[in-house]
Amino acid sequence: MISVAIAGLGLIAAEKYLPIFKKLNSRARIVGVCDLNEDILRKVATTWKVENAYKDFSTVLSKQTPDLVVICTPPTTHARLAIEAMEKGAHVLVEKPMAVSIAECDSMIDAATRHGPKLGVMHNQLFNPAFEAARQLVSSHSVGRFLGMRVFLATSIDYMTSNPNHWAHKLPGGVVGETGPHAVYLSLAFLNNIKDVQVRYK
Repeated sequence: MISVAIAGLGLIAAEKYLPIFKKLNSRARIVGVCDLNEDILRKVATTWKVENAYKDFSTVLSKQTPDLVVICTPPTTHARLAIEAMEKGAHVLVEKPMAVSIAECDSMIDAATRHGPKLGVMHNQLFNPAFEAARQLVSSHSVGRFLGMRVFLATSIDYMTSNPNHWAHKLPGGVVGETGPHAVYLSLAFLNNIKDVQVRYK
């Protein structure tokens, strides 16, 4: 049985991770949740029947000693929380983007190397059935030679863009800094052994 703690109880945690871990109740158990917003913390703990709910991340780690910590907080906090969790021996799954700078990403990788836990970044669209089918078509060469790709991401309502107070607007790159990683990792999945990267912004 894997013990799991979740930090950050916004939309992704409430609509994705909590339901999934509850379905995996024979293999995983949520031992604690954490959020700075007391109202959200109380609501999630009540809805999902999580006994241990904390405002302080360090308390979750010290009192519950989870095997796995899932970090769903704003990206500006990812490095600090991930490193703290790995220093305590917990494996970490962090939402994308991994962090807000290469230096922060390197520090997270270094912590995983030094302390031993696994560090993963959630790239959920790699498991999208449509993407899997496209990748299979390309790898089997049934559609001819692969020349390039264009990634188009769309949603009917973008809750981040439509809310001017959302933390994504404060990221380097704004909302693109939050959603852009989808296009990057989907492209990299097709481009094996890529050696040269050029970026143009307009």
